[in-house]
Amino acid sequence: MANKEDEYKRLRTFLNKSIAGPNTDAILRSLSSGPVYLIDNVEAVNDSLYIVSAKGKYLDTRLGDKGVVRPSEVGLSDEVFRDIGIEITNRKQVRDLVHQLLRILYGEIYTRATSTSQEVETFNLEDGDSLIVSFDGSDSIELTFAASQFNDINNATAQEVSDAITKNIRKLGAAGSAFTVEDGVDTKVVLISATDGPSSTVRVLGGKAQNALKFDEIRPTSNSSTTQWTLTQEAGGTIKATWTGGADPSLGRVKVGDYVTIYGTSFDLANRGTFTIVDVLGGVVGVSYVEFENPNGIPETVIQGGITSIPNETFFADFNTSKTATRGNGDLIPETDIGGVLSAGSVELFDISYPPPYKTLEFKSQDNINLGGNTQIEFVAYFDYNGLPPANNLIAYIGDSNAGGNNQVVIRHTPAGDLQVFVIEDSGAYKVIISRPFSPVIGQKYNITLTLTPDGSSNNLYIDGSSVGNSFSSNLPYTVNNSLVDRITLSGDTTNIDRYGTVAFDWFQIKDDVLITGDFTSSLSEPIPPTGAAGDDAMLFYNPKTRRVTSEERFAGAFQTDARTLEVFVPATTKIVRRNREGAAHIYESGPSNEGQEGPFLYDTELGYVIGEQAALTTEELDVSSDSILFVDDASQFPDEAGNLIIGLGTSHQEGPVPYIAKPSDQTLRINPSYKFKKDHPLGTDIALIAQNSPATPAKDGTDFPFFLTDSVAGRIYAENLINEITATGIVLIIYVLYPNDIGLGKGGDQENSEKYYIWGTEEDL
Repeated sequence: MANKEDEYKRLRTFLNKSIAGPNTDAILRSLSSGPVYLIDNVEAVNDSLYIVSAKGKYLDTRLGDKGVVRPSEVGLSDEVFRDIGIEITNRKQVRDLVHQLLRILYGEIYTRATSTSQEVETFNLEDGDSLIVSFDGSDSIELTFAASQFNDINNATAQEVSDAITKNIRKLGAAGSAFTVEDGVDTKVVLISATDGPSSTVRVLGGKAQNALKFDEIRPTSNSSTTQWTLTQEAGGTIKATWTGGADPSLGRVKVGDYVTIYGTSFDLANRGTFTIVDVLGGVVGVSYVEFENPNGIPETVIQGGITSIPNETFFADFNTSKTATRGNGDLIPETDIGGVLSAGSVELFDISYPPPYKTLEFKSQDNINLGGNTQIEFVAYFDYNGLPPANNLIAYIGDSNAGGNNQVVIRHTPAGDLQVFVIEDSGAYKVIISRPFSPVIGQKYNITLTLTPDGSSNNLYIDGSSVGNSFSSNLPYTVNNSLVDRITLSGDTTNIDRYGTVAFDWFQIKDDVLITGDFTSSLSEPIPPTGAAGDDAMLFYNPKTRRVTSEERFAGAFQTDARTLEVFVPATTKIVRRNREGAAHIYESGPSNEGQEGPFLYDTELGYVIGEQAALTTEELDVSSDSILFVDDASQFPDEAGNLIIGLGTSHQEGPVPYIAKPSDQTLRINPSYKFKKDHPLGTDIALIAQNSPATPAKDGTDFPFFLTDSVAGRIYAENLINEITATGIVLIIYVLYPNDIGLGKGGDQENSEKYYIWGTEEDL
């Protein structure tokens, strides 16, 4: 753009410096106006001559000369239309050109491979966390996050994460980027390739940040903070991690080729990182394992959550949120679960019905108890009766699952009011070893601790930490064959008809040594060992997937299946090309628009007029008898000159144009006295002033469409026509249209009659 001051200075150089003064300056400044105008016109004309600089109708003319026409029903902006024209006129290799056109019309998300995080913001990252990713089959790159990239890295937003990913990719000189996507509720991070078409791929390969973002599908393993792993070095630089205790990790769900992320602080630093699974075996504790590549790994035995184990504990269940035991050396999942109800951190097993089976919870005893040696059993329980039970109330049973079998320890409350412990030896001999009075209050919780020693030296019963003694020392010692003990039963026996159960447990613990030798300060609180960082997330397994354009239900891409055939896949509808306020629909409160904000209205190109912004509401009813003076709420914006009005715009009683003469006051409008109303108009009817006595002619680029609607398939038809035009003679072109699913539509799933073809299709599709 030319500058008047610059032109003045240029003219000044042609005169002698002695020729000066205000009159001279005035003449020179006047003369400079002409050249500026001419220069601007020349520049405008020059800009209109070239595709890269032309705008509006001039751009339409330039590209029209080359056979590229802007469709009036799509709303292509100058920028988008110019990109299409440049790509076509450059005439690149056909397939690449098709991809470029598809990207412009449909957007990168349809033409390039993407991978979306399964987790939503905010993300709990840490300084130094990394994400390992590969784009388009290239070598993997490791993207490291720094705390300085975030306002709070422990509560990172999706935008912060996507920005950090993109910046790190650029620093490494790699291709690819990230952006955010919002579904109206949650915001996620999306990785996207920089390549269009079938060769475009995104593959996430691990890193600690993957645990927070989860781009890949996580395997549904069940390892937790209690799971114990024994790591050993194997030949070939691999580490074998064997499940040796705690919660069952369900390794049968892991596949060769998966990767594992190990970042729990309980693991040695040499064993942390992301590693590829090379072998896996599901099964029982001590046998089940995964083997992964880690030439720097070292042997160790570790509890995944960094748990500091409770000395001598072999079994513990807290029943806070699950009936699965919390810790143990054997199987922690109930073998039998009949009727137990979780309630407020307890499991209730109230049942005095007949016949069996009664409500009960059973666990396998193998490795969870050594009944043949010293044993301590401690639990917190409450009962649904006062004083005496209606029958023998079975509290717990440990022993042989065979009905009436030997090798049993039974804890029960008898109708006589005794809390009793008896043993059935391996020989079948029946021995009561403890029997002490106990009268519970309904609903009150008790800490009950039992110590058992086969020789009888430390047999004792404690109620809330106080010893109630052992009254049957003469029945000692006793002998139990632990190899035949196969279950831990809480409450009612599943086989014995005289063992009812009516008890609830807060928690239940077994130890394999006697630690209590006298009164102690009991607690109703469960014994919870301290845990290290990471816990359940210390070791996670992922199914790595290479994401392609075709991974999505709808995509846009071209495939050259042979030298003479080009197959093009296009979604039924293109993207909304215009994404700024111009040409966009938006909702706001009634009243005048804010500056720069377009109103939510449509142009009717078949209507013979365009209404303006002047409007008022009637303060009286109008009918055929009304005179020429119209009373309104506010006519201050109406001009005091002749024009035309529309009464009741958009209603069933719309009427007009009505000839308008003048504005007598701010509450009245005068119409031509010869005009008689043809319809009745109620109080509060809208009156609008006509601003243009000719149909609206909106711009093809959508810049003056405050509310722009397009035919649902117009963009796709335009894309198909462009592809047909640029395809070389002799090439067989096959275009496939990918329709959205028809869930929620009429005749859903019907290939022939589905309503999706009426919504997103053309006449050819029907």
